[in-house]
Amino acid sequence: MRASSAPARVTACVVTAAFAGAWLSGCGDAGQSAATSGPKTTSQTEAVAPASGQPLPGGGPAPSSLQGTWRLASRNSPEAGLLLILSDSHYRVAGRFASGDLVVDGNEIAFFNAALCGLTLPEGVGRYRWTVEGNRLRLDSIKKDPCGGRTDILDGMSYERVG
Repeated sequence: MRASSAPARVTACVVTAAFAGAWLSGCGDAGQSAATSGPKTTSQTEAVAPASGQPLPGGGPAPSSLQGTWRLASRNSPEAGLLLILSDSHYRVAGRFASGDLVVDGNEIAFFNAALCGLTLPEGVGRYRWTVEGNRLRLDSIKKDPCGGRTDILDGMSYERVG
């Protein structure tokens, strides 16, 4: 009887490992799955921020047209030349300690979890409309950003792609 139960246990382990591998691969790189399944919308996003346990703002990864390094080109800003780095789900301002997370839903981008903001989800979400034309990115606030430091470098500003 022992001899027959060993193959059953091996089979069960193989099936379990195969199931776990398939499940883990489905949970892997969100950017990769978004690229193959199309952009996410607010209704599809049910993710929760690990630190706060709060729901993330609706949206998904930034499209490739938005990802990259952008230099602030707005001449009406004392911050002209500032670099904004956008990845699929994070942003960073080079030369500052400003960074955080982002999600994109259509032409809306939400910035949140800013290290310097001091507001955690569900507060601290700044929502902007974005447009990219050629190598220019324009951001305009949808409503007042609760983290004022972002407003100074995002609202009504134009950026040029540099990377």
